[in-house]
Amino acid sequence: MMLDLHEVGAKDAIRLLKCHLSSLAGIPCIKYLKVVLEGNDEDISKGARRRLVMKLLERESITWSEDENIGTISIRLDIVDPKSLSFAKK
Repeated sequence: MMLDLHEVGAKDAIRLLKCHLSSLAGIPCIKYLKVVLEGNDEDISKGARRRLVMKLLERESITWSEDENIGTISIRLDIVDPKSLSFAKK
């Protein structure tokens, strides 16, 4: 599954990522969420969106890997426990 965040602001990107993580995490048939953080024309070294996303993933102890495409990461959804997410509805 793909989530394209490169055209939204940093705060909206976090909101969308939290929504996707809480609703898709733990579903065995959805293994990965590919997240597009930057487009080809953006300077990835200055991205507030990327910094906030990485901070969220680190805080929630969610593993991710850099994708082949620059500015894209892959998150392993099938190993994320949705109940352990601090922002998930209890």
